[in-house]
Amino acid sequence: MNRYKKYSLAVLILMGAFLCVSPASAYTLWGIDWVWLGGSPVTVDMKVNPNCADASAPDELSSLEAAMYSWTTAGANFAFNYAGYTSVTNHTYNGQNDICWNSGSSGGALATTGAWNQPGTSNMIQCDVVFWDSGITWSTSWPTFSQFDVESVAVHELGHCLGLDHSQYNWAVMWYSIGWGEVQRDLSSDDIDGVLAIYGPYGGSELSVMVNPTGSVMVPSAGGSIDYDLEVNNLSGSTVYFDGWSEFEALGGGYSEIVIFRQNLWIGAGASIERSVYMNISGSVPDNTYEYFLRVADYYGAPTLMDEDSFIFYKYNFGDGVAYEWVEETSSTGWDEGISIQPVIPETFLVTSAYPNPFNPETTIEFDLPEYSEVTLSIFNMQGQKVTDLLYGQMEAGHYRATWNASGYPSGTYIYHFSSDAGNATGKMVLLK
Repeated sequence: MNRYKKYSLAVLILMGAFLCVSPASAYTLWGIDWVWLGGSPVTVDMKVNPNCADASAPDELSSLEAAMYSWTTAGANFAFNYAGYTSVTNHTYNGQNDICWNSGSSGGALATTGAWNQPGTSNMIQCDVVFWDSGITWSTSWPTFSQFDVESVAVHELGHCLGLDHSQYNWAVMWYSIGWGEVQRDLSSDDIDGVLAIYGPYGGSELSVMVNPTGSVMVPSAGGSIDYDLEVNNLSGSTVYFDGWSEFEALGGGYSEIVIFRQNLWIGAGASIERSVYMNISGSVPDNTYEYFLRVADYYGAPTLMDEDSFIFYKYNFGDGVAYEWVEETSSTGWDEGISIQPVIPETFLVTSAYPNPFNPETTIEFDLPEYSEVTLSIFNMQGQKVTDLLYGQMEAGHYRATWNASGYPSGTYIYHFSSDAGNATGKMVLLK
């Protein structure tokens, strides 16, 4: 087996075979697709090998073209293009579909699909479909009780080439099995939802979103809140079902949190969802520059988003002597219920030495409080004189960091003293200018 071959699925004769079911949708997805090829619509060539045609189905090409047409006209930003005959029936990195009959048997499968993607990516490179022939009689018109329908099987296997797995509904073409004399040529709503989830609708997204801050985007190290408006608009002429969520991510990576998470939402044709909300940022969130995203998709985790929008906010220590305030949770309210992310409560008391050390002009001291405490964090010079209080007051359990900006102080060695009900700590730090 080629080391880049990732998936192989079949449509079965036997009932009771394994069935994949997605918790979010009736269909399930492979997580690989042709979107990387670009274009509108994304167009994939399909070729047929004439040297392995089945004698019982001499006109199978018309059935295969009909199956291609079904997916091409499903309303998704995708199209199959029949590109003629080929002698290639294995992986050749040529960005195409190859279809062939095989005189052998796959042990209960009418047809099988082998798909390849680029290593380390979701880019589909090639998808091969094999119709098995041992003891099977195929029909290209209307199958009798002892025949199997070429078009029904072809539309199923091409669905796999699009990136769809099996459906949990027996009325969908992506249902995992088919019987003698059975015809399932027409795409169901479940099949169409699946291909739309991967490629989106032809001509653009069904939904558009906007998110805009309505106040300050500067959050102090101790934590704070950001007010903003969000909006979701249905651009299509029908009801759209979707999942919506928001999350913020540190620029450059390393930290992210989901704030809003709403499943099974719907919005009528031409309608809008508008909310004025606020987001609390807890003190345990590391100081950094963040990007806040509002995202919508057919379901959470779908390979293609319907739309997204974002804004930048900042979380830093903006000055000395500002009392730290604990914000109990990171959450957002106002768009249905708020989804809360609770802070991690440290199990033990810990103060981390100042870093960097030596420093110019800023250094940071981190500490863990396992319980509610009266806290003081003071800076002294080598003569024992207090320079400043960085912290003074009551603090809930949690993880904190305090930054001292010493730009107004002379070079030298300084002492920090941390005092709390949970424990005390002292350390040296050197300011070099």
